[in-house]
Amino acid sequence: MISPEAWLKESIEESGVAAYPVLAAADAVMPYAVYERTGTAREDAIDVLIGAPVGTFFVHLIGESYADLKDLAEQVRGEVNNFNGSSNGSTISSVRLVDEADAAADIPDGSSSPVYQIDQTYAIAWEE
Repeated sequence: MISPEAWLKESIEESGVAAYPVLAAADAVMPYAVYERTGTAREDAIDVLIGAPVGTFFVHLIGESYADLKDLAEQVRGEVNNFNGSSNGSTISSVRLVDEADAAADIPDGSSSPVYQIDQTYAIAWEE
């Protein structure tokens, strides 16, 4: 079975951008996405795991144009949010967008152009 990270990567890339785990490649071309799992919750009852694990995943969308990035965020949300079923070798029980926020624009060293970022947080439940 493919991990939820692999499903998330492939789902983000359906939006037409490269997706990188944890850190983008040095030669990444904007716009792109970086995703990371920040935690996993598992219910237990008297030393027995019950239910599907639920992971919290951050998706950071990075780009040179705020307007284009807003469009990209909508596309990614459309691909990822509210999905359930089997796809790309993973069985995903549910996906829920928990939060979405604009991050402060950054001007990298040696550049005169700002880089924009939109952060999305998803709760993803899957079958192990």
